[in-house]
Amino acid sequence: TRIAWRVTIRTEPSGARAYRRDYLADSAAWEYVGITPVDSFRIPNGLSLLRFEKDGFAPLEVAGWHLDSAFALGDGRAVPAGMVRVPGGRMEELSLTGLELLAPVSIGTYLMDAYEVTSRQFKEFVDSGGYRRREFWNQPFELDDELLSWEEAIARFTDRTGRPGPSTWEAGSYPAGEGDYPVSGVSWYEAAAYATYAHKSLPTIYHWAWAAWPPIGYFIVPRSNFDGKGPAPLGSYRGVGPFGTVDMAGSVREWCQNANRGERYILGGGWNDPAYAFTDAYSQRPFDRTPTNGIRLVKYLPGDTTVAV
Repeated sequence: TRIAWRVTIRTEPSGARAYRRDYLADSAAWEYVGITPVDSFRIPNGLSLLRFEKDGFAPLEVAGWHLDSAFALGDGRAVPAGMVRVPGGRMEELSLTGLELLAPVSIGTYLMDAYEVTSRQFKEFVDSGGYRRREFWNQPFELDDELLSWEEAIARFTDRTGRPGPSTWEAGSYPAGEGDYPVSGVSWYEAAAYATYAHKSLPTIYHWAWAAWPPIGYFIVPRSNFDGKGPAPLGSYRGVGPFGTVDMAGSVREWCQNANRGERYILGGGWNDPAYAFTDAYSQRPFDRTPTNGIRLVKYLPGDTTVAV
């Protein structure tokens, strides 16, 4: 019991081939575990990386932490392509520095983007007239306790050449070859507008932290993009979370819904932030368009009553 423990590994649907290896062992071969459900499997102490494969479903890799949950495989319907299902539960403590004393909350099951929104995805929003269509911009524009008009606010959201778009773009497009990079240089207002366009939502700080699981940051951070060299294509780093999300640590900061004294929380840290930023309850002004500002979205399921926390 000092070196291993027994777990039951389940998937929805069952019948998936399950594999494991040590979380930090990229070069190690995958160990075949069995066909789910796997009962009373002996797993080493520490963090394992689990992989599930089933014909007709997208492969799923997760950090083996929430092993009391059934891992949902995605077939593009119940779990849309590019998203993972995050089972809910009771959050006794928000494990972000400075917010540990917030009251416990119950989190409902929800869906979250496995990766951050890419520049290619965001360009679809731009090309569809996203910066001209007011129906996507349903938040009041507040700057230094003053309300800006639609025209005043939108005029601030331009790229390096004065075209509508993120601050890191030129001529209305992302740099050549960076379509699969996370979109960056966006304000909270742009992130919220894109969420409306995509029929999704910005996560609350609770939903973000529940999926990221900062307590295992000492495993995730070394596998994440805090190298100070710049952004990288999705999947370049292997900082996998307990439900299958990737790059919640480092890469780009991720805007959240919650306000903080005129600012908005933006969590996870970016590629040029210190590594402790993964667990830092950081916020900044919603008009900020720093090159490390990015987006990851969630989709709340019907009947979820936890959205307003």
